[in-house]
Amino acid sequence: MKKQWLAVINDNNLIVAHLALKKNKLKIFFLDSLKLEENLNDYSSQKESNSFDYIKNWFRANKIPCEKLKLTVSSLGLVTRVVSLPLMSRNDLEKLVNNQISQYFTIDIENYIIDYKILNKYYENKKPMINVLLAALPKQKIASIWSICQYLGFEPRVIDLSADCLTRIYSTLAARNKLSGDMVIVSLSENKVEFVLLNKGIFFLYSDLEIDLKAIAAGLTKQNAERQTEGNSVPEESMQAELEIASFLARTKEFVLEDLYIPKEKIPFLNITESDLDPAQKIKHSKQLMYSKQSSANKDEDLPAEYSLNPLIAALAGLLSIYETSHYGKKVSKIYLTGEYCFLPYVPEIMSKNLGIDTVVGFPGWDPKIRVKNSKLSSDWPKYGSLYGLALRED
Repeated sequence: MKKQWLAVINDNNLIVAHLALKKNKLKIFFLDSLKLEENLNDYSSQKESNSFDYIKNWFRANKIPCEKLKLTVSSLGLVTRVVSLPLMSRNDLEKLVNNQISQYFTIDIENYIIDYKILNKYYENKKPMINVLLAALPKQKIASIWSICQYLGFEPRVIDLSADCLTRIYSTLAARNKLSGDMVIVSLSENKVEFVLLNKGIFFLYSDLEIDLKAIAAGLTKQNAERQTEGNSVPEESMQAELEIASFLARTKEFVLEDLYIPKEKIPFLNITESDLDPAQKIKHSKQLMYSKQSSANKDEDLPAEYSLNPLIAALAGLLSIYETSHYGKKVSKIYLTGEYCFLPYVPEIMSKNLGIDTVVGFPGWDPKIRVKNSKLSSDWPKYGSLYGLALRED
């Protein structure tokens, strides 16, 4: 088992791990997180005030070797499209992507980094074809990551995306355990949810949703506490979930871009506004604004769990509808939850009930033997899907 130093940047949270992963064995030698400051993207002011020093000091205190780090970043803002093209050489495909990319996206391409990957090859009317994944990531996002790395004095060995990593680990496990590769991966973090849809283990669609899961978690915990006070019985599994999320809140007060490498000199610092987003993104933000207004109007009321998760359910229902339409009515077999908030109480039950698809926390057919000094990590391990996908990357 090869030991690896891995890091994930989600929202304003940095997670670093030293682990070894091989089939049904998972060894965690170190795993810890650091809360990052809100103005992280303002590199110029950070550099002048030396306010990145706390990150450098944290790395030193934990003896984290920066030069060995593989890094994955949140895919927030990622825009993807899968296109079918006649089989062609790599050079011809490269020219097509570079010269005709604006035909496939409605965004301002100048503000994005573009990459592509051949997903699979097939025949259509005896003619060889390829499905190609096109991906556009805001330049500003990568620029902020490079800012941190430059200040810390290193260049990461790998920069990957959370959507990439999630696709890799879940498709690998589904194939290894001979389970359906038709699935949805839902990664839950503090301020957002990322959705990755796979068809036969191959990337199909990515989307994201900004939502305050920390506040929802606090509300769910409060509701559960009130029910217990009133003498209502609560299932033992739900009680355990509540304790997990309460403990987490107390402590805190990732498509495959295999060749993602962007030289620093090619990364300008640009401001991305909502007008730069594609129509689907604009609709998503409008729904979020509407929900925000509804929440304000009901701020003095205790919203039931299902209502507070309505934005998440609605977003995923829309993605599932796209999947079914594109696959002649075929549905995904299962929804898998991962991420720092995957243990939110009742979420699997609520999603299963509203979407009609079995929803579970964890991974397809994977229950690894875990060796770790910290007993808490033994139960927390399903949270780190992006880390495991990054560990599987061969570089």
